[in-house]
Amino acid sequence: MTSPSFCPFCGAAVTSSGTFCAACGKPLPQAAAPQTQPPPPPPQPAPAAVLQGTARCPFCGSTQVQAAKRGWKWTTGMVGSGKIVFTCLQCGKTFDQA
Repeated sequence: MTSPSFCPFCGAAVTSSGTFCAACGKPLPQAAAPQTQPPPPPPQPAPAAVLQGTARCPFCGSTQVQAAKRGWKWTTGMVGSGKIVFTCLQCGKTFDQA
């Protein structure tokens, strides 16, 4: 059941489908269409690092970890130079796998 509408000029009851007041003849203001907000953007896929988990230092538990390839050494030469070594930026220790 709809609530009755009233003319803003004379106060007479009017039907919702009318464009003019039957009592005073003045044009009735039209109800504005409800404004809808645009739909939210679709969720973005998370970066691969977030999906695989966060690297943590096994010594202090910090998440401030830097990954780099192991460099060339005089004693071993190029052996293991392609291996990834992690360095904790908080405690300074290095470790192999996170």
